Amino acid sequence: MTHLLLSELYLVLQLIELGKPLIIALNMMDIIEERGMDIDLHRLPEMLGVPVIPVSARKKRGLDILLHVVSHHSDNVQDIKIEHHHDSGRHRHDHHADTAVVYSDFLEDKID
Repeated sequence: MTHLLLSELYLVLQLIELGKPLIIALNMMDIIEERGMDIDLHRLPEMLGVPVIPVSARKKRGLDILLHVVSHHSDNVQDIKIEHHHDSGRHRHDHHADTAVVYSDFLEDKID
């Protein structure tokens, strides 16, 4: 399950990078609850910088909230530039030496 979540988070980072309005519908929350798992739904949107809405499509829970957020979030275009410039010492490590792809300060901070 962890591998699946990591690959989906990688896709989310790629979508955030595009700078378009983005809302994450975190589906299958009924399964998460049944398995006794916990996702910090307050911290996750803070970390990613986009709304995260818990839903259960199968049980039709959270869909009204999702539609409400979609209707109010469509004009929220993020200004994220792919070019990466920062002053030294701001990040914990040198992204240019550690990775092949370097994101904006906003995303690098979230990744850190």
